[in-house]
Amino acid sequence: MRRAHASRCMEDADYARFTRFYLSNSEELDRDYTLHDALLNLMHTLPDSHIMLFDNDEGELIGFIQYQYGEDPDSAGVTLTIDAAILASAYRGSRVFFAGFREFLELILREKPDVKLVQFYALADHRYLNRLYSKFARPCGVRQSSHRDVDENRYVQSMEQLLQYFRL
Repeated sequence: MRRAHASRCMEDADYARFTRFYLSNSEELDRDYTLHDALLNLMHTLPDSHIMLFDNDEGELIGFIQYQYGEDPDSAGVTLTIDAAILASAYRGSRVFFAGFREFLELILREKPDVKLVQFYALADHRYLNRLYSKFARPCGVRQSSHRDVDENRYVQSMEQLLQYFRL
């Protein structure tokens, strides 16, 4: 069975692994994503982001989730924003996504138990991500992409509902 093991990106070696994976797989975020776009995005987001890395049983990096926390005055709690996430295509058809996202949510519960809302974005024309995200979150608006002139769908879900969906 394919599995992923989660760990926080903490040291320079972790950030180097993440950056190589991100740059090698950035077309998964957007097929028109250029190296220039990817480097600029990393320079702007890394200082404020947390990163969870996922390795397979052989120790190869197969995915990541880049996220940050923000105050949400409407929910009197914290909002978790997932800025980017990539899982290597060989692992998408398996239960790796479900187990990995579940492990990620467990980490969030330990790290920031006052998270009330989770939000993330997908390019409006990215059918795979929109279909996946709509399984466990609701679409809630559109914004313009930060790196080019295209729309992104915003998905939100309460932490409580996500925990139920992922059986936590």
